[in-house]
Amino acid sequence: MIKLSTLSESNKTQDELVKKIDELQIKNDNLSSFITKMDSTYSPT
Repeated sequence: MIKLSTLSESNKTQDELVKKIDELQIKNDNLSSFITKMDSTYSPT
């Protein structure tokens, strides 16, 4: 029983990590596209 509950806890933690990584990836993508936009708008050339 102890092993089972530990396993499920570990799975839950992994799920949360995956969610957080997804969120970070989305933020990263948004930031990248924003920077690209800024670059093209305010290019020094």
